[in-house]
Amino acid sequence: MSAVNKLPDKYITAKIIANSSGSYIKTITLNVGEKDNVKVGNAVTNNWGMVGRVIEVGKVASRVLLITDINSQIPIYFEKSKHKAIVAGQNSDLLEIKYLKPRVHLFDNDRIITSGEGGVLPRGLMVGTYLKKLNHKSEKVFILPTRNWDRVNYLNVILYDNNKLFE
Repeated sequence: MSAVNKLPDKYITAKIIANSSGSYIKTITLNVGEKDNVKVGNAVTNNWGMVGRVIEVGKVASRVLLITDINSQIPIYFEKSKHKAIVAGQNSDLLEIKYLKPRVHLFDNDRIITSGEGGVLPRGLMVGTYLKKLNHKSEKVFILPTRNWDRVNYLNVILYDNNKLFE
């Protein structure tokens, strides 16, 4: 049995219509919105894993906060060791792991997966990979986000029902 749960079946494919990724903010705009049942909090993915989450929804477009943005924080777990933590964007090519218990053993090439804690995101979306070579001289723990997500034109918005959290 895999540690990753079956992902939700409902999603919509969207085209990137604007990229506002500058030095201080990392967002993109997609050509899907309320008319397509997109909601704030929906995860945005590609074939490799999570790219970001919807933070604003209009009638025909949505704004997505990328996982690399300094305002992005996602509850995750390490697939092999099962350690839970939060992954935070750094406005760079790496993501920082926060709130990890001290003195844990981490496995090289371990996949970082959304935990589903808090109910906003579904459990089982790949976020990145832990690589020992990235962390050999740092007291902080960093991971490499899923690859090739910044070179795509189309993404998937998972239509995950998280309404009960916002009622």
